Amino acid sequence: MPEADHEARVFISYRRNDTKALARLMADYLGKQLGSANVFFDVASIPIATDFYEELAAQMQTCTVVLALIGTAWARSLDVFGSNDVVAAELRAALEWEIPIIPIFAEGAPAPKAQSLPPDLQVLLRRHGLVVDSGCDFPSHMQKLLGHVHEVSRGYLQGQSQCRAEHARSRASSNMSLPFLSKLGYTDIQELNRFLSAQYATFPRRLQLWQSLNEQAPLPALSGPVELVWIKALEELARRGELARVLEVAWQEEALRPALLEFMGRGK
Repeated sequence: MPEADHEARVFISYRRNDTKALARLMADYLGKQLGSANVFFDVASIPIATDFYEELAAQMQTCTVVLALIGTAWARSLDVFGSNDVVAAELRAALEWEIPIIPIFAEGAPAPKAQSLPPDLQVLLRRHGLVVDSGCDFPSHMQKLLGHVHEVSRGYLQGQSQCRAEHARSRASSNMSLPFLSKLGYTDIQELNRFLSAQYATFPRRLQLWQSLNEQAPLPALSGPVELVWIKALEELARRGELARVLEVAWQEEALRPALLEFMGRGK
């Protein structure tokens, strides 16, 4: 296979009570082809004592494609786990971030019925998927999948590049509509954190803001739980006198502008 002109990074989403063995085989195969650092497989990829949900969200944000392993028990587990269903949360995050999802029908398992899925996950049934067996056809199935991983990742990264360019153009044209930003002098990290926490209540939304800030000017590399990184980022921006950058990024979302204007008024 020719070398890829991009870096594919795969997130393997699976149920331990359904497709654990096949997920491990796929992770090992893809790790050899793409490099282990480019394959997220929770058991091997999450550091000990790390918040499980926060690490999943952080890793998802860096991936170019999600492989959703679906076995015979996949849909039944939706009812078993309910609101604590980690797999459903992974897929919802991928859909929210518009990260490509390839359904993998493990050992030839059929696609779940639409009525067995929550409305927001039924869109998965419209995604073209692949069958992967763990038997003698495993190498050929994985070679075919690897080709699709490269193709999908290339398209996703190209789309992300175009979005960044459009965002930069939009930001350049709208900067002049924020004259009050130059007058901001907030140094109360807790007050700003409370406000932003209300507007960016979920980890996917916070990571989206973090990514937008990095597109403007890279922040120092920070590690640790998402909540701690969030506070560290605000503290670093305050130290630089650049808290206005956070609010300027949020201003790009028209739906947030009324809340931002209200917040500015409270700060006078």
